[in-house]
Amino acid sequence: MERKPHVYKALGFPVVITNPTYRFFEGKEELDISPKDIMDNVFSMLPDKKGRLTGAEVRFLRSYMKLTQEALGRMIGVDHSSVAKWEGENQEMTGMEIQVEILLRAYSRSQLPF
Repeated sequence: MERKPHVYKALGFPVVITNPTYRFFEGKEELDISPKDIMDNVFSMLPDKKGRLTGAEVRFLRSYMKLTQEALGRMIGVDHSSVAKWEGENQEMTGMEIQVEILLRAYSRSQLPF
């Protein structure tokens, strides 16, 4: 039986989990997937996302790679204040130049384990 999608919101932006599995814990139905698995999957998919990145997605990518705003800025050739500004956009598109976003996506993709 196919279940309705679950919207996971703990990453700062909504992640839709299609056909989720659940388990019972202390009499309550809970999503049966680890937050680490969700983060790993989201990190592997964000570089190929259609459409522009949001501030929350940039913050997630940076945090997942364990980079400071300063370190990420150095990696993609911008000042850390630009990274802070983009991340401050939360659910909105960052407004970063397309070439910089392409570089961020390429750098993120290069950090994938496969």
